[in-house]
Amino acid sequence: MPSIDCRNLNYLREFEQGHPGQNDLVSIAERVISNAGGPHELEAFFGPPLRQAMDEVIDMPRTGRYCLEQIEKTEKTYIGTKVEIVLMHELGLEHGDKLDARIDGHDVDIKNTTGTNWMIPREALDEICLLVQASDEKGTFSVGLLRCSEENLSKGGNRDQKKSISASGKKNILWLVKDGQMPENVFLHMAPAVRDRIFNAGGATKRLAEFFRSRIGVINQRYLVESVSQQRDYMKRLRRNGGAQDILDEEGLEILWGGRKEDNKAAQSAGYRPLSRDEFICLRKADIGLGD
Repeated sequence: MPSIDCRNLNYLREFEQGHPGQNDLVSIAERVISNAGGPHELEAFFGPPLRQAMDEVIDMPRTGRYCLEQIEKTEKTYIGTKVEIVLMHELGLEHGDKLDARIDGHDVDIKNTTGTNWMIPREALDEICLLVQASDEKGTFSVGLLRCSEENLSKGGNRDQKKSISASGKKNILWLVKDGQMPENVFLHMAPAVRDRIFNAGGATKRLAEFFRSRIGVINQRYLVESVSQQRDYMKRLRRNGGAQDILDEEGLEILWGGRKEDNKAAQSAGYRPLSRDEFICLRKADIGLGD
């Protein structure tokens, strides 16, 4: 069975054999793989930044929205820009002479879609494109390279003269990652009853208490805590002396923060991996030696 993407060490050799004359795509892929830390790091390298790009457009801490379906149509066009900015930063790329980026001496256009196809403008015709596809609903993403020549594009175009990639053209994509997993959209996939209970709990302190009460033993990123709090001083809303911890103390629960040594030690003693400064977990006091 053929390899499906560059996470398999045999894939690039198989791609070269099946697509003669595409050495430029292969050299670009090799540079991206190197910048990402190797083939086994590709999924972990691309997934979080793509999740970040979508989350920044959804902007839950300020808007209360939690998925792409809730954003305005005018905002959807900005997702591609966010993806371009985030990926160029993560890959350490310079701007191209006439296209978005320069990779291994080649100008490359970065094209993103949250659907199933990409729209290629006239200026990218016959150019190499880094194709990015991400699904908020499925929590999956794909990243590939393709020279957008006429034979790889649809015959017709839209009113902006953009063309999509044809079915035969998709077979010529060099896949860095195909159908990889990215961090899930926690609130989108949360049971509606739980989500409603959190956001209808009252003020920021009560919402945070309900959030952690609903996710005992689950490591949570800072962005989720900010999103629930919808307050700039979200840490104040977590602590004792008026925060969510006061409420959870009565229930025998403790919020641990990765930025505090003693909290990290307590989490690890309960069998969890070390937490980063941007991570929190709620555990039962009895499980971390704090008693009732």
